[in-house]
Amino acid sequence: KSSSRVIPINALLSRFFYLKGNLFENFSFFTTPINIGESSGLIAIFGTPTYSWDTSVVSFAVAIDNIFSSMETSVTNGILGFLNIHDVLVYNNSFSNCRASRGGGLSVLYSLKAIVKDIKFINCSSSSDGGAIIFQEIRDLKFFNLTFFNCSSAKEGGGIKAEAITQAEGGDIVAVNLFSKTRGGFLLVRQSGAFILKGLKIFSRGTLSNFS
Repeated sequence: KSSSRVIPINALLSRFFYLKGNLFENFSFFTTPINIGESSGLIAIFGTPTYSWDTSVVSFAVAIDNIFSSMETSVTNGILGFLNIHDVLVYNNSFSNCRASRGGGLSVLYSLKAIVKDIKFINCSSSSDGGAIIFQEIRDLKFFNLTFFNCSSAKEGGGIKAEAITQAEGGDIVAVNLFSKTRGGFLLVRQSGAFILKGLKIFSRGTLSNFS
């Protein structure tokens, strides 16, 4: 818990990563961190940099019961970022007053399976897409019981931007006062397959729009 200009965690893994019960507060980073394919997260968890998904090297990452508060970066995807992880589980975390270039709180890029549930995003924003979350290149995505309040993006997807998702299912989502400057006040989906949404509650400026 301190003010810092360094990445608090940067993990390159091939098997397993577990992040539980931590408080991350008042971190900032404004220069390019490590690049493996793409930069990803102030809390950056990298898997095997391959798109062949060699099953002999299975990476599994879990983030449970963590608090991310007043964290900012101008160069990474998300405050908590997963890149090239086969299986991702993000459960019961909160993001408040967080800002990143893409995905103001969370990014999951290039994954076989991702489950995101019981997460709160308060006053999160991005200088590009996905005010709270970026999902990209995921084969099987599930996201449930998410709360968004006062989140915004400078481009697309005030709450979530999802791109190149093979199949996704989401539900039990509350979104209040979300905004994007271009398209998708709450959610923008691009170049994806089956996308199922149930139990949405969107209030004030939040809109569900612009599937393309």
